[in-house]
Amino acid sequence: MWQRRIVSRNQSTRILIERIQGGDEAAKNELYHRCFVPVLFLVRVNLGRKLRAKLESWDIAQEALLKSLRDLEQFRYETNDAFRRYLSRKVIEVIRDQADYWSAAKRDV
Repeated sequence: MWQRRIVSRNQSTRILIERIQGGDEAAKNELYHRCFVPVLFLVRVNLGRKLRAKLESWDIAQEALLKSLRDLEQFRYETNDAFRRYLSRKVIEVIRDQADYWSAAKRDV
């Protein structure tokens, strides 16, 4: 029974991604809400102390998720693990962009 739920969850993620790639905004909203808490966790794990003092984890999670959904056209779903790695890469990209921004701002002062 537990295995069946996992398979069902994986299939539903695949279906949501396919619907999003077909232009379905409701699917995008559903996937956003499904992934927000795991993405927020990734942000909190990866956000360094200095950036955490300047930024809200919620804002970074939101930015990473929106970027992930926007760039989903190029994503090819193979497994749920591949999708999690895709989300992780987007979180790291957003954190690095913020680190670069704050480093540049510090130099400009």
